[in-house]
Amino acid sequence: MKVPHQPLNPYTRNFEIDLQRLNLTYSNNFSDTGNLLAVAYQFDDETEFWVAPIRFSGTGVPVGDNEVDRYQHINDYKQQQRGLKLEVRESFGRWGVMGGLEMRRNTFDEISVVKEDYKNSPAPAAPVFLAGDVMSDSFRKERTRAAYIEASLGVSDATTLTTNYRLDRIDLEDEDRMTASQGSKSLRVHSWRVGLDHRLSDRTALYGGVSTGFRTPTLTELAGNPDLEPEHTLTYEIGMRSSVDLLGWRTHLNGSLFHIERKDFILSNVGQYVSNRVGGDIFHDNVGHTVSRGLELALQTEVQHQLGFDVAYTYLHNRFSRYDDYHLALGNAQGGTKVNSLADLTNPLTQVYFQHYNNKGKTVPRSPEHTVNFRTHWHPADGWRLTAELDHRSSSYADEINQEKNPARTLLNLMLSFDRDVRVFGNERSRLRAFVKVDNVTDKRYWLIARGHHDANRDGVYNAEDLSIVPSPGRTWSAGLSLKF
Repeated sequence: MKVPHQPLNPYTRNFEIDLQRLNLTYSNNFSDTGNLLAVAYQFDDETEFWVAPIRFSGTGVPVGDNEVDRYQHINDYKQQQRGLKLEVRESFGRWGVMGGLEMRRNTFDEISVVKEDYKNSPAPAAPVFLAGDVMSDSFRKERTRAAYIEASLGVSDATTLTTNYRLDRIDLEDEDRMTASQGSKSLRVHSWRVGLDHRLSDRTALYGGVSTGFRTPTLTELAGNPDLEPEHTLTYEIGMRSSVDLLGWRTHLNGSLFHIERKDFILSNVGQYVSNRVGGDIFHDNVGHTVSRGLELALQTEVQHQLGFDVAYTYLHNRFSRYDDYHLALGNAQGGTKVNSLADLTNPLTQVYFQHYNNKGKTVPRSPEHTVNFRTHWHPADGWRLTAELDHRSSSYADEINQEKNPARTLLNLMLSFDRDVRVFGNERSRLRAFVKVDNVTDKRYWLIARGHHDANRDGVYNAEDLSIVPSPGRTWSAGLSLKF
C-alpha cells in the first residue's frame, strides 16, 4: 500500500497541553429501589500551539515547506469546565421515575500572537504582520441550567415504554479585549426521547426509539446574525438484541438501523472555512441540512477457555441534503487581488478566484462509510487480561466538494490490564485497576485528520497538495493506575 504524503508543516503543530480533572461523587440508596446521586467536577485545559505555516517572510521572500518552524501565530487557549448534577431514581410497581438538575459553567480564554514577521503576499504593498502583534484576544463564558425527567412503564411483562424530556437554559457571554466590545445571549432549548423495548423470548428482544438533540450557536456566530436558530437533530432507531451459543461461546448479538436528520446546520453563508474576502454580506446562517442512514452490528462473547471476543461494524451513508453555496479559493485567499473568472487568474501568488459549488448530495467530509473493530481478550490468570485490537476505517473525503480523500487505515493495538480486589487498608477491600497500552503497534503512518478547503500552496490548482493534515503520532504508550476504596 502506498504511504500517504506526510506534510513537514501541518496547519497546526508544536502542541503543549496541560490537563487536569477533579471529580467528587456522592451516592445514597435511600430505599430498596431509590437512589440519590450527586456529582461535582472541574476540568482544566491549557493548550499552546503554533498555527498556519508562513508562506512569505516579512520581506516577501517565499518560505519553503522544509522550514518547519516558520509559523504565523502562537495560540494560547485556556478552558475551564465546572459542573454539578443531582439525580434521584425511584420505582413504584410497574413505574420507574428519574429526575435531575444540572448546572454547568464553562469559560474559554484565548489569545493569538504573531510568532515572527510575515506577509500573505510577496507584493511590495502587502501588509507586514510583526512578531508580538496580538491578532485576537477574547474571553467567553457559557452557563447552562437544565432540568430533566425520565419515566419508564412496564406495559406488560414483556414490553417497557420509556420517555424522557429535558429543558436547557443556556446563557452566553463574550468579550473581545481588542475592541472592548461585549455580547450576550440567552437561549432556551428542549429535547426528548420515546423508546420501546419488547422481549420476544428469554434471549431475544426488539427495541426502537425516536429522539431529538441540538447545538446552540456560539456568540461569534450570533454576532453577524442574531436571528440564528439552534441546530436540531431527529433520530430514528430500530434494532434487535439476542443471546446465542456460537461455537461454544455464549454470544450477545445486537443489530440496529438508524436514520438521523440534522436540520438548520449552522454554516457561513459562503461555505465552511471560506475566506471573508469572497465579498458580499457574509454571516453565519441556518443553511445546511444533512441526512445520515446506517447500520450497526455488534457481537460480544462471554469468556470461555480463557478467551473472549468483541466485533463491531458500522455502515454510514452521510450526505448533505442542503448546502447550496460553497466557494473554494484558488490562488492567494489571504492577500491576493480578487478576480472574476478562472481565466483571469494569471498570477495565483497575488490573485484569488472563488469558484462556486453546490454541495447538495455530496458526502459529509471525514465520515468513513465503513468502520470495523475486532478485539480478542485473553485471561491468563485471575484479574489479568491481554487484549489485541484491530481497528479499521475506510477512506473518507477530506473536503466538502468530494475531490480529495483521507486514505483508509487499519491499526493494531495491544493492552495488558489488571483488575481485582486487594486489601490495602486493614481488612477493607479496595479495587485496584492498572493497565499498559500500546496504540499503533506497527508504527503505521497515516493521517489522523485531513481538511481541504482552498488552494493552500497558491499555484492556482486545488489538489491533494493543498490538504491541511494532522499526521499520526506513530506508536504511542500509555499506562494508568486507580485504587477505589
